[in-house]
Amino acid sequence: MFGQAMAFHLSLWYKKDELAKRVGLFISAGAVAGAFSGLISFGVNHIESKIAQYKILFLIEGLPSFLLALIVFFFLPSRPDTSKFLTEEERVIACTRINSDSGNSLEVNKGIDWKAVRYTLTHWRTWVIAVSYSAMNLGL
Repeated sequence: MFGQAMAFHLSLWYKKDELAKRVGLFISAGAVAGAFSGLISFGVNHIESKIAQYKILFLIEGLPSFLLALIVFFFLPSRPDTSKFLTEEERVIACTRINSDSGNSLEVNKGIDWKAVRYTLTHWRTWVIAVSYSAMNLGL
């Protein structure tokens, strides 16, 4: 759920052509974090201490996340038009920039294109990706 919320939050600040790169970097950071968590676990496994190894692991991996959550809670701006860290001129520029992106869009019809939905749900590539993703998450 956080990933979708982060993509939405980024869409408040970046234009459509800039958004894919930022979301891609955010998603790839998760893969990098997964790689490092394995290395950290391996290192913690070799620590000899009176404290249980799982407690050390929770501190090493959980404490930075907790501290970052506190920082984000207090300092992450909600949107350009209400952010307190921007000057009035910067706020106008940010809002104008984001609003100009919606004017250049080819999306004239704001409704659901049911033909595109049907095409997506019946296309073989969609099912291959869905099955592959499900198999990967199930560990098959």
